[in-house]
Amino acid sequence: ILGNEKMISRWPARGGLVIKDDILYFGAGIWPSEKIFIYALDPDDGKVLWVNDSCGELEMPQPHGGAVAKSGLSAQGYFTVADNKLFVPTGRAVPAALNPESGELEYFHLQQYRNLGGSEIMAADSFLFVPSGNTREMYEIAGTRYSVFSSNDGHIIPGELNSEAVAISPEYIYCINNDTHQIEAYKKDKFINYRETLDRRGENVTIKSISDPAWSADILKDYVKTLIV
Repeated sequence: ILGNEKMISRWPARGGLVIKDDILYFGAGIWPSEKIFIYALDPDDGKVLWVNDSCGELEMPQPHGGAVAKSGLSAQGYFTVADNKLFVPTGRAVPAALNPESGELEYFHLQQYRNLGGSEIMAADSFLFVPSGNTREMYEIAGTRYSVFSSNDGHIIPGELNSEAVAISPEYIYCINNDTHQIEAYKKDKFINYRETLDRRGENVTIKSISDPAWSADILKDYVKTLIV
């Protein structure tokens, strides 16, 4: 087919490569109705360790509330691996999580988080960072914010990182605050704050939220597109 004025494969590799524990992962395909392929390969000789060729043909809830149809995920963006999950970004929708050892789909909360998503996801330990919004206006006017999800089950943690630029080190999560234009550093092992309270039935519940940064500092420029550490 034609893509960007060139003849291209009907199943281009749009799922960015990631290598973890000597296994290479990538995704191919555009339209779920024409099949999507997620591969795990031996990078030394290209041997196929597993392939998921059914994740584009799922009977599942669609972004419009109450709608169920045969659809699925379409890989678009950079894969990442963390918390024994292979995360597959799906363009402007939330990422899907696959088992990196078998390729089986573990979760894809498309309908529940239909207003969140982006191709530039990140993951570290038990946290998954996903751009908060999927409209052109968000990128051009508001700047990107990152929602934080539990990588274990794919459910959101209240709060977000008000930043377009995020980087992760073994000890810290760094970002540039869109409003204050300061760099902020969060201790990774203290990133989530847990608070005990009572619900309306008087039962104990634990409330999770993002902690305050461990430190912040001024930067030389008021607009930062990306960070590396």
